[in-house]
Amino acid sequence: MFLVAEVPGPDGVVGMQSIEPYVELGGQTAHVAAISTFVAAEYRRRGIGRKLLNELCRRALGHGTRKLLATIRADNLDAQRFYKHSGFRVVGTLRSQLMDRGTYIDQVLAERLLSDSDA
Repeated sequence: MFLVAEVPGPDGVVGMQSIEPYVELGGQTAHVAAISTFVAAEYRRRGIGRKLLNELCRRALGHGTRKLLATIRADNLDAQRFYKHSGFRVVGTLRSQLMDRGTYIDQVLAERLLSDSDA
């Protein structure tokens, strides 16, 4: 599932959010999806990510998704705050998970269980 946020005018698409099935293990994780969020820097802190997430959760529940997993760069404190304020809880750290310009970077692993109130 892929959602976009658009504004009128030349800026057009200013945000996007997607989920994709988590690694499938014989159907045991069919209810889990990995989430990804992006909002253009000049449009952050305007509620765009929250609106996208609310709609995404509603639609995801309709497709049987009951849990979202986010892997967030450890050096992206804004994204960590966004997910925390959106009901995600940190469940661990993936050490040296990313390689960026010759440097290993950790990722924070966070989860959110969806409920009927998200519908």
